[in-house]
Amino acid sequence: MSKDYEGCLNFNSKIQNKDAIESKAFQSIREYGPLQIDWSGWITKNDNHLVASRNQQGKELYIALNCIKEKINVTGKDREWKGWFSPELPFEKRLLNDLCLEKGF
Repeated sequence: MSKDYEGCLNFNSKIQNKDAIESKAFQSIREYGPLQIDWSGWITKNDNHLVASRNQQGKELYIALNCIKEKINVTGKDREWKGWFSPELPFEKRLLNDLCLEKGF
């Protein structure tokens, strides 16, 4: 499984002012399973849609969705992308469905 599509490759290193982005994050929260997602913070790079989120422990991570391929990617330790996967859990399917339908991707 490929860890990065073109739009996610080196995403964290391309952020010019990460602190400014994170300070604006979490203004419009939606909960999906164990995640709190900043719904107003979606960034689109090619066909990938990226957003800041928090897990149950309050740790920040990034999520990438690809509506065309119906895949999800998340960051783990050191903000490294874990790899693209198909949604399996109900909240993963709902997240992908909500973003792709609501935003028209």
